[in-house]
Amino acid sequence: MFGLAVGDALGAHVEFRPHSYLVANPVKDLIGGGTWGLQEGQFTDDTSMALCLAISLIACQDFVPYDQLVRYKWWYRYGYMSSTGHCFDIGAATRDSIQEFEKRQRKFAEDHSIPFDQIDFLSNRDLLQAFDVKCSQEGVAGNGALMRLVPVPIFFFRCPTVALEYSGISGTITHGDKKVYDACCYYGALIVAALRGATKEKLLSKTFYQDHFEWFGDRKLHPEVMTIARGSYQKLGGYADGIRGKGYIINALEAALWAFWSDEDSFEKGVLNAVNLGDDTDTTAAIYGQLAGAYYGYKKLPTKWIDPRASSFDPHEMKCEKSWLISMQGVKLLLYWIRQTGHPYFIRQSVQRAKYAQLEILQMIRPIMETIRNILRNQILYNSGFAHEWIELHPKPIQRPSAICYSCQRPIQQYRNFWIVSDSLHEFRDQCERCSCDPKQHVQVDYQLGFDMINRENHQSDELAT
Repeated sequence: MFGLAVGDALGAHVEFRPHSYLVANPVKDLIGGGTWGLQEGQFTDDTSMALCLAISLIACQDFVPYDQLVRYKWWYRYGYMSSTGHCFDIGAATRDSIQEFEKRQRKFAEDHSIPFDQIDFLSNRDLLQAFDVKCSQEGVAGNGALMRLVPVPIFFFRCPTVALEYSGISGTITHGDKKVYDACCYYGALIVAALRGATKEKLLSKTFYQDHFEWFGDRKLHPEVMTIARGSYQKLGGYADGIRGKGYIINALEAALWAFWSDEDSFEKGVLNAVNLGDDTDTTAAIYGQLAGAYYGYKKLPTKWIDPRASSFDPHEMKCEKSWLISMQGVKLLLYWIRQTGHPYFIRQSVQRAKYAQLEILQMIRPIMETIRNILRNQILYNSGFAHEWIELHPKPIQRPSAICYSCQRPIQQYRNFWIVSDSLHEFRDQCERCSCDPKQHVQVDYQLGFDMINRENHQSDELAT
């Protein structure tokens, strides 16, 4: 994942620049500005979509294409998992697929009497299977399917056949061509093999596909993918010999493997070579970074491009994340028990669906709130123009019975360069004394978040409104 993000960030500022420009102005280091005017280290759609996919796998503890599409939609509509707080650099095929997904959601909600505001949290297994998640069509074969792939082989690497099948499906929900499925399967197989300790010689072997034929379910690859599997990328001349960092998935796969083959066991050399091919620079480098990151490992990534804070966690944060994961596993077990016993929910089908939706809603943070959290976190991590200021969060115990209402709008205020979403507390005994919303929309809280603005230059702390 870090290899993908580094490649994406390195190539972002020269995206769409031709090879001739990069021959004259080669990328040598991680900088900001350029095509998207990003800050140093900020990433584009490649990493955003990979994060959406990774979070879906963790939250669902399973491969659920519907949930993946929901999170891609959140990114498209709300900037969920974006480094800037909004969606940008989205490919045409991805955008078309997400819009098609939204149309299908509306129709599916109408056909099955599901409230539209709950359709994103669909969890009934029968309904999930009934929903057609392949929102693209034959002939759509862009590199957007490959750029986000790596969470799948990471999550399922202990079972290669499953990892490859899901790798292929993960691409075809937005890019429907058969060669997309096979390209994702093949690259997923290489990542799985790297994670399982394969040598570079074996990864780059012209017989890798034959040597791992059973991983592919004994099925043949598309001829264009098979040509790459037989070593078409092993060209000393690189660009001069036809290697191209284009948006077509076959070009992208070949270019990424060429960069890995020719990197002389150096992630830095390989990722810069991928960027300097030109054209779709960030995606070529992101695809390279997935395999190279899996093979070389986090510790061999260039330290000058990795903020040590990115891989360190506060003990309290780790405890919270562990608690969240356990709670998600508990919900999965509860859902499984409900599906097995089922009889308390046989009142009528619409009620049964609503109960599934409620269980999901109670365990998920709304995308807009996650987006705001990410914006605040970015301001802390990135070296921006006001990097001498940052925000510290700290809880304050509450002495009286209080709750937060999810239905009521929470106040948003601007404080210098930051936007703050304040906790709006409702006093709640038998019923809420502040609003008339459904009691089920209220969650009892024992503390309220406080915000401190810290000034690095004079070490002053300005307490914000809580």
